Amino acid sequence: MKESSYQYNESDLNQLLRELQVNPPKEIDVESMGGYDSIVAKYMLARAGLLHRALELAISADNSIENKQVVSSSLLIRALFETVSVFGYMYYKMINFNKIKDIKEFDTSITNILYGTRDGTTDYVSVNILSMINKIDKEYPNYRSTYDRLSEYSHPNFTGASLLYGSPQKDAIVKYDAMSSNHIINKNENINDLCLCINRLKYFILQTEKIIEEFVDIVNELK
Repeated sequence: MKESSYQYNESDLNQLLRELQVNPPKEIDVESMGGYDSIVAKYMLARAGLLHRALELAISADNSIENKQVVSSSLLIRALFETVSVFGYMYYKMINFNKIKDIKEFDTSITNILYGTRDGTTDYVSVNILSMINKIDKEYPNYRSTYDRLSEYSHPNFTGASLLYGSPQKDAIVKYDAMSSNHIINKNENINDLCLCINRLKYFILQTEKIIEEFVDIVNELK
């Protein structure tokens, strides 16, 4: 997703944010789906939590961009990339389930998404996020490289500190200015990256909606 010229601007971002806010559900009726052990309920609960997370991250990233907080926005967009990658993972898993009808495999995958952790809080282990990002990168080249670039800005290294804020002047003087040329470039990159990420999220939501009815029908047939 690294572009030679930026695809999107602030007006595009505002429109995408308005569209995104209509998606998160206000509640999930777990009982009507068969209870908490139901594979459909697990999927819908995982989806709802991820949608609310994605919306918060997108809005917060936009606010950080507006306030010229480039490192903060890079961190938030990076987290959004990870969240969107989980949506993609769930979408690909649903496609596979609809083909091979392996309910145990799908249940295990969704349960790990819904309850998985890395610190032992639950008995389930979360799926490695880089494996999800790499999966999407195969279909959308530069997805991983954009994530890696955001990671560089997120870390307190040369890219995320000296390069971003420092501006070498004559006579061996380095000025530190939040509006340095590198800072402005990164702001424009972040607007572009955020728009691209929201569009990828919208794609996964739309594509899942096209196959979710078939998914529910197959689950009911296999009961």
